[in-house]
Amino acid sequence: NVIFRSAQVKITVSVDSLSIELCAESVENLVGSLSESEEYKDFYRVLAAHPSSGVRSAIASKDKIDAETVRLLSQDPVPNVRLGVLVGEAGRAHLTEAQLTSLAEGDLVCAETIAGNLGAFQLESDNLAQLLAKHTDPKVRQCLASNYNVPKRLLKQLLRDPDPQVRRSAQSSLD
Repeated sequence: NVIFRSAQVKITVSVDSLSIELCAESVENLVGSLSESEEYKDFYRVLAAHPSSGVRSAIASKDKIDAETVRLLSQDPVPNVRLGVLVGEAGRAHLTEAQLTSLAEGDLVCAETIAGNLGAFQLESDNLAQLLAKHTDPKVRQCLASNYNVPKRLLKQLLRDPDPQVRRSAQSSLD
């Protein structure tokens, strides 16, 4: 299991012989202001375990984080952090089908986001799409049915969904 609280996270800024320790809010602002650059990947990976969810959310929104940082943040206990990983370029590049399945099964908003953006992820099979097509929440199925990247056979399956909005969305995607 991943531990997201590290009492040892201490960030200081030094100018000549002067230095100050940054509070969590300042670290969050610093992370948010850093440019999208490969040179910060190691910095982001260390801060992915920062006790502040604001810092972790700021990292999750970055496009230049590596697969390990994506993995850590996809397991975060805070929904906004997990969602940030899903919508970012790094999440689309690094999240595995197993990680996406875990997110979809554990978080309704993540399931809706994945269903609506299925084509953005690097998937090796349509197992995740099949799982989402059987989701208990009609909003997830409706997001999937509205997605033009869903295999046609699953859209045809959604034409028989118990929810009328899901059926309408599937028909619209097929038209």
